[in-house]
Amino acid sequence: MSFFQLVVHVLNQKMDAIMSGTSIEENYKYYYEEDGFTLHVRDRVWYTQCGPNKCLTLYELLKRTTDISTEDFRLRGMSMDHMAQKGFLRIVARSSFRIHRMPVRDEEIEVITTEEKPSAVQIIQAYEFKDKDGNPLISGESEWMFLDPQNKRLVPTKSFDLRVPNTERKEHDCLPNGRIARPDNLMEAGNFKIAPSHLDGNGHVNNAWYAAFVTDCLPQDFQELTPKDFRINYSRELLLGDLVKVSLAISEDRKKVTLIGEKEKELSFECELYF
Repeated sequence: MSFFQLVVHVLNQKMDAIMSGTSIEENYKYYYEEDGFTLHVRDRVWYTQCGPNKCLTLYELLKRTTDISTEDFRLRGMSMDHMAQKGFLRIVARSSFRIHRMPVRDEEIEVITTEEKPSAVQIIQAYEFKDKDGNPLISGESEWMFLDPQNKRLVPTKSFDLRVPNTERKEHDCLPNGRIARPDNLMEAGNFKIAPSHLDGNGHVNNAWYAAFVTDCLPQDFQELTPKDFRINYSRELLLGDLVKVSLAISEDRKKVTLIGEKEKELSFECELYF
């Protein structure tokens, strides 16, 4: 879908709303704001997306944000297949989320995502989860990169010419994405062998699975808590048959847990959870 088609789509939705006597906010499943970059999606939290506490899991949070950002690009004429044909592979590099309240099973929610002004090598995707009354649930942003599908080399964002980029960049209510310090008191927390079910369409472990690995490694008393902040950085992809070793460190005040995943002693991912 081109930018012009998006504008027409939004105008048609507004016209339908006017004709039916309702506002666009009262009658939609998804729509774009007039900037052409901000996508609103109305959805529900499903049974299988929740853990024993009936709340959305971190694994499902990463799945949902990946899916909605991918759908945003598809709706704007940049499906994964189309991008691959043009020499672009889009992968997530790191994410940060602030959890005001984790949505619960059967709850109606609105998810808003915006592709913002890119940096030299990263696409910035912002997210807002809200309840049906507009109260904040989760705020966050992810940094994505483009690789050449053939040689996996980094492609500068200025070379991504399939759309006119956004020129706006906003501050978001979450910790900034950035380097995660490696603690000195790491201890082994778990090992995972990569199985076929972990792989996505790019042939490597989907980024959401790392949150599942992290959750499975948390001590039992942390399993029952909801983090206030969650940051994760991806360094080296995991492939079928790989073994990832996860180490963990807990701060003295027990308010921060750091997890480091390594593949053959090389960093695969690093993660922080604040409680």
